[in-house]
Amino acid sequence: MFVSIALQYVRLLNVCEIFHCFIGPQGQNGPTINPDSPVIIVLTILFIMLDHGPVSAWVRFYIYAIHGYATEVMFTASWEFVVNLNWRFPGVTSVWSLFIYGASTLVIEKMYLKMKDTVPLIIRLVIYVLWIYLWEFSTGLLLSQFNACPWDYTPFEWDFFGLITLEYAPAWFFGAFITEQILIKHTLRLYFGNSTEMQLGNKKKENGIPVGHKKAY
Repeated sequence: MFVSIALQYVRLLNVCEIFHCFIGPQGQNGPTINPDSPVIIVLTILFIMLDHGPVSAWVRFYIYAIHGYATEVMFTASWEFVVNLNWRFPGVTSVWSLFIYGASTLVIEKMYLKMKDTVPLIIRLVIYVLWIYLWEFSTGLLLSQFNACPWDYTPFEWDFFGLITLEYAPAWFFGAFITEQILIKHTLRLYFGNSTEMQLGNKKKENGIPVGHKKAY
């Protein structure tokens, strides 16, 4: 890991030197690079995240977070239309949902990898829904201590402290199915590499799986 970080750091300094993407103290031969700059450090982290190979947990977190955020906007917009026939489709959510959905889906991803070969799909979905309710209640309870919880289920008949509601169980069940079968499976297949690597990977296969890719999920 430390070798990878060092290599990415050196690579980034070379890129900056070529394109002068960060200006340091003025030298005799023009602008110089400041290797201690926060810009260099941040860009190094980004280089590590987007290094060749299967995408990192940070990239998957980002994908899951954005997916959850967008899904909630679409869901609330659809709900507003169904309930109030609002043709403006105003969808709402909170920035907190980025962390909530990103972290929750990473946990579901780990569950899926552990259970996919031994536990039937229907049981996995039930487990995911239980986890979703536990996570929603826990994060909602924590945020409510700071008056920052963005949802309130008290208008629902089967709510619990206004933080979760059983009326949403079918929606969570369907969402868990989409999350596993589409979102997680395809995200785990993502791979950073240039076209030459991908062509070589498609020519050389092990058990039907391109070299450089993880086994099909």
